[in-house]
Amino acid sequence: MYGKIGAIALIMATTAACGPVLREVRHPGGYPGHLLDQRTFDASRSKQLQLFRGALIMAMAARMGTATIRDGKDADAFVDYLAAASDEINYAAANIYPINGQPPCTVTGLHPYTPPNGAPLISVPADYVACAGGYYSLFESDVPMMEARITRLMLAALPEDRVRSFLQDVAKGDVLSAGWSAIKAVSETTGGLHRATGVYRTGLELVAANMTTCRRVSKVKSAGSDLASRSTASDDSAIDAQQSSTVWDAAECLGLSHDELFSNSNEAKGTELGSSVSEDTLHAVMRIARTACMRLQINTDVAGNLIPTRIETRNKQCALVAFKPRARPDSGAL
Repeated sequence: MYGKIGAIALIMATTAACGPVLREVRHPGGYPGHLLDQRTFDASRSKQLQLFRGALIMAMAARMGTATIRDGKDADAFVDYLAAASDEINYAAANIYPINGQPPCTVTGLHPYTPPNGAPLISVPADYVACAGGYYSLFESDVPMMEARITRLMLAALPEDRVRSFLQDVAKGDVLSAGWSAIKAVSETTGGLHRATGVYRTGLELVAANMTTCRRVSKVKSAGSDLASRSTASDDSAIDAQQSSTVWDAAECLGLSHDELFSNSNEAKGTELGSSVSEDTLHAVMRIARTACMRLQINTDVAGNLIPTRIETRNKQCALVAFKPRARPDSGAL
């Protein structure tokens, strides 16, 4: 064991200049987080925005599942994976959002705490109170756990002939390419691309709605297009009129080009996107995943009188796909 640890440490020390290794140990979300910052939106300065992006990708996978999963037994497994991904999002959320009005704990100072019924307190200094919820500083440790559950969900949504390329991309740390391969695969079969990208467009609107100041694209027209010259909002106001703003306004607020998919130098950076994401935003994106869950096929390979029971069971399972921050289970004895 110690030999393996030493070998890993040596590799990291001798490849410190390598981009993937450096990003893995110092970038929020590791190397996958770095790739996602480049290809989605920059969440490097906000733990809440990182969490929202994970929930958004989960919701995209859930919607893709409604396009690819036609068998009731496969749907049962998919719902289990969806619920597990939702759990991991909520465990990570406990480190950055309050639970029953109690904020996460810091590693210094006092923490409000009510021990579980019958759970003893360990011997601690008189001025110390144990933490019942999450810790702000533990968020990064939960990110890989969340990614693993979402990856498994995405894998379950894929047609079998696309699984190999997806796993190869994941193995290289290229989560975005893996997700894009998944979306592309679904688009070539049952039109799932439109469903998944519809969720992503909603995500852009939700990000913009949480910004306080917009970062707009240049008003210079690109060759053969006047797309970049249009705007329905002022140059510095945030998207506050959600009832009338569209994804067009959201893209402009984020500084995204209407002509180029990537390589946009004017795109809003993490410092401009802000550090907070409202709890209502997470409720909204989790609702997408929950309603997708409700659309999945029910396994009817049972006697007719048992089908209502299966429907009731599915309803209860889907109800668990919701934003409810909670501490990761532990021994309960502290």
